[in-house]
Amino acid sequence: MDAIKPQHKHIAELRKSSLEFSDKLLSLYLPALEAILLEMADATRGSEQMQLLALVRDFKAKRDMLAGDFKHYIAEGFLQFQQKTLGNKTVAEEPEDLSTDLSLIANDELEQELAAAGIARRATARYAELLQALNQRMAVVNGGERLLEDGNPLGPYQFTHALKHALQLIDLQGGSMPLQAYKLFEKRFIGQLEPFYKAANQYLIDHDILPNLRPRRGGVINKPTPTAPAKSSPQEAASHAEVAATAVAPVAQSPAMPANATARAAESIPAVNATAENALYQAIRQAQQGVSAPLAASETSAAAMPQAQVPVTTGSGMPQGAMGQGQPGVSPVSVQPTPASQPAASSPVAAANYQPGYFSSPAFGGQYGAAGEGAAPVALCAPGEVAGALQSVSTVGYADTLEQSDVPHALTPAHFQLVTTQIKNEIGNDKRLSDDEGRVIDLVGMIFEYMLGDKNLPDAVKAVLSYLHTPYLKVAFIDGHMFEQPEHSSRQLLNCLAEAGSRWVNAKGESQFRVFSKIKEVVRRILKEFDDDLGLFDELLAEVQEFNRTVERGVALMERRAREKAQGEERLREGKRRALTELKQRMAGHDLPSYCIVLLLHPWLDYLTFNLLRHGEKSAEWNAALQMVDDIIWSIRPPDDEAQRDVLRQMTEGIYKAVSEGLETVGYDPVRAQGLLERLRQTHGLALQSQAVEVAEPAQREQMEAEVTEQLGGDEPDPALLSQAEQDLVEKLRLMEYGTWFEFDELDDYHFIRAKVSWFNASTSRYLLVDLSGKQLAMKGGLDIARLVLAGKARMISGSAKPFFERALENILARLRDSMASAHPAT
Repeated sequence: MDAIKPQHKHIAELRKSSLEFSDKLLSLYLPALEAILLEMADATRGSEQMQLLALVRDFKAKRDMLAGDFKHYIAEGFLQFQQKTLGNKTVAEEPEDLSTDLSLIANDELEQELAAAGIARRATARYAELLQALNQRMAVVNGGERLLEDGNPLGPYQFTHALKHALQLIDLQGGSMPLQAYKLFEKRFIGQLEPFYKAANQYLIDHDILPNLRPRRGGVINKPTPTAPAKSSPQEAASHAEVAATAVAPVAQSPAMPANATARAAESIPAVNATAENALYQAIRQAQQGVSAPLAASETSAAAMPQAQVPVTTGSGMPQGAMGQGQPGVSPVSVQPTPASQPAASSPVAAANYQPGYFSSPAFGGQYGAAGEGAAPVALCAPGEVAGALQSVSTVGYADTLEQSDVPHALTPAHFQLVTTQIKNEIGNDKRLSDDEGRVIDLVGMIFEYMLGDKNLPDAVKAVLSYLHTPYLKVAFIDGHMFEQPEHSSRQLLNCLAEAGSRWVNAKGESQFRVFSKIKEVVRRILKEFDDDLGLFDELLAEVQEFNRTVERGVALMERRAREKAQGEERLREGKRRALTELKQRMAGHDLPSYCIVLLLHPWLDYLTFNLLRHGEKSAEWNAALQMVDDIIWSIRPPDDEAQRDVLRQMTEGIYKAVSEGLETVGYDPVRAQGLLERLRQTHGLALQSQAVEVAEPAQREQMEAEVTEQLGGDEPDPALLSQAEQDLVEKLRLMEYGTWFEFDELDDYHFIRAKVSWFNASTSRYLLVDLSGKQLAMKGGLDIARLVLAGKARMISGSAKPFFERALENILARLRDSMASAHPAT
């Protein structure tokens, strides 16, 4: 008999460990699930309680079967792994009809798939390092092929989908029960994973499978031919500038979020005309030429000013103390670095030589060895020499920084300008950059300086993306078409990352669906892997687009459910207000005892609402429930004569029966219901003896009615009592689009939070506000929002829907033109 292959032995051992882990996990989870089912049954009454008790009985009968099914799924995963068929589980596509009432299908396949995938994502994020190592070792065990995200039989996806498969054996009744079951599983599951994954890794290390594992570097594809930056003649630049002036309107920086509910998907190629983009780029080049003379003229005074200290570079190319400089979201500082190895300029710089300098630091004294009067001629760099010098600028140190910090400090223009110093030191003092090369360096610097001040981006996202300056400077020298081709993969990738960050990450780096972690992961890969192969950007772009599509579906689904839940609650609220209006009209003018007010304002109000929403205003059920209010009020008053006393005797049993059935219908507490009915019997007994019952004090009754009204949102404001400013703003809010974003200093229990208007009730002017992930934050009245805005405690956020790169170029053109206008004021 042939000896068992080592990899088969390893798979068998790991399968055994997984089944033992499953036993331990199920011993914690299944009793807890049974307990929560019993608690829910105890907390309910009527038919719902009967359903839950039936579920408990079914669960007990199938408990062993459920555990067996779970373990069978885990074992089957190892077989599929061995056959190289494990993985690629996908979330079901959403139905086309977005009007589907998801409250009726809360226990469907999509609901549970999302819950299972969500737990797996959170577990993967929490144990990313252990899983990365385990995935690579398991790939070696199974022949060296890279595993899919859900292709590891030991991975979180396998366990969460085993639960999904097992729970199909019982009927979880829909509603919140399925999510409760998954939430309970997550609490028991994630906390047990760390020792399990450590033990699995250690087993493979002990058997000499990648014992000295280091983070794997990605592959290289589609290596392009380097090209020089695009050039054009002054005449061509002038003609393109005229096109740009009409085709592209410069925009100022402004806070922005997606402005409407149909915001473009993050992965789509921007609808930007390539000709207009090229014209925009040429207009920027011409504007850069236009500011050359003022910059050169300012060089003499700039050289005489005290110079800011430049961070010392380490061998990796990372400035020492870089993490201590520049906080996320802080405005770029004005820094004019001069390397210690190079003397400051002692003569004016010729205006013909472009002097790169960002807006925060408008000149580099003698940085490029330009020839001044009495100075020796300096040769231009050979084609490709600057690109070659850039290859010596390492970014690995920055990648390590991102790995070691949850939210790193942002790089500043001082760090960006330091790269120029390193280029100069690499090519030597006997050569200088050409004007075109200087403009390319400057334009990339201005793009990233704009990023630091772009209020579209949360501070945490700015900080992470700022580390891409040097890689994008390399891209600009490898392929100068990046600035004029909106479809360029490097531009698209930066747009996708910025879009994801602006939509789904807050200022502290908090996000659902691992969005911020994904942004950091992509930036780290570029910092570690990018050399001169633009194919890496194609690979990462496809990856980020697919990731964004998944997040988009998740957010859209959560927002849709929040909207449908809010619409249901608003319908209930409107029905209750309508019922309360009828109830108060019938109670008006009658002195009533306290218990009777409680009966009518609480359980009977619910019963009236139930009949109104279920059967409508013209139904016999609604009218019968209203008539019962009149009967109760009449019956507690002592009769005027014997005829009325006879009528009361005939009515009482019918009243008790109708009230009892009504309270049971709305699930009112049986003990309290019995107490109210007993008090009603006592009142009828006194009335038949011509004795009046003690009634509630007017103040007490007023307070009781006010409490119910307040629970339903209070009385509608009288328009005549609103100020003109309030009236105007409320009207403007009625006209705003779904998808409009607000920034609130305080919103209920939240502080300094952004919220989107996902839906609003036109009849009541109440607005559904959701967070970045699509979850409901609050329902607010239009007047409440208007008063917060007028008080300066809330702001509507508006801005461009254009991609980041296009916004940056337009802003740069506008600022360059402002610089030219300031340097050459009209006379």
